[in-house]
Amino acid sequence: SKDIDEQSFQLTLELAKLKKIREEQESRFADDLNDLIQKVAAQVDQEREARTENHQKLAERLNSET
Repeated sequence: SKDIDEQSFQLTLELAKLKKIREEQESRFADDLNDLIQKVAAQVDQEREARTENHQKLAERLNSET
């Protein structure tokens, strides 16, 4: 009975450790994903600004030629 209690305790402890590791990994993954989303959003904004500037320059050039 004492051996069974000790084994049960060890299994419970091991499960708790695994749960903590999984939660820490999930948190890290969420942080990494958030960082990637922010980087992509910044790149999209830069691309949008560049295209807007190019469009404006092209429109100005077309207007000056007519």
